[in-house]
Amino acid sequence: METAWIDRVKHRMKETGVSQVSLAKSLCCTRGAVGHYLSGRRHPNLKQLKQIAEILHIDPGWMLFGNAGNAVHEMGQTYKVANHNRSIALRGSTKTGIGADVTGQVVIPSDPANTFALSVIGTDWAPRVHDGEILILASDLKPQPGDELFIRYRDGRLDLQQLVRLQGDQIVLETLTERRCRQHYALSDIESMHCLLAVVRHHLSE
Repeated sequence: METAWIDRVKHRMKETGVSQVSLAKSLCCTRGAVGHYLSGRRHPNLKQLKQIAEILHIDPGWMLFGNAGNAVHEMGQTYKVANHNRSIALRGSTKTGIGADVTGQVVIPSDPANTFALSVIGTDWAPRVHDGEILILASDLKPQPGDELFIRYRDGRLDLQQLVRLQGDQIVLETLTERRCRQHYALSDIESMHCLLAVVRHHLSE
């Protein structure tokens, strides 16, 4: 995970008067943990990143990746990705999976390492993601409870689920559809899983 987001969070905390203590209280963690996040020594999970964005009233996409002018994107504004210096090749879709012959690219801000994009086809995971959106996935981020994962099962199924618990050779996942339910699997049932970093709802392909 790139660390430029930390500077944006620190600046926004200063603007809004949010202290490390109050941020820790809102995140239900220690001030020391927040200190580690803001120094880059540890990485918050996806749920915590979303909470930080909500606490600071900023768009989570802007918080993670910034934008051309690096201006603050308040929550509720439409976040459009444009005029950035990083293009990520599409490496498949949510119907075909990773590695399929899908051409094109999505332009995203900043330069997050070891990331790739998948185009969303269909509404299998509405209301979390919708047809035409782009998923930005991390290829080597270790999943933590609360992270959302794009998973390929050994039987060929593809799914977008939230990690509840990973223990030994067992994994507990929660569906992201309106009818949420928890499911238990053996890790041996899973071929690959990648952490969801962001959903790009408006993008340019030029």
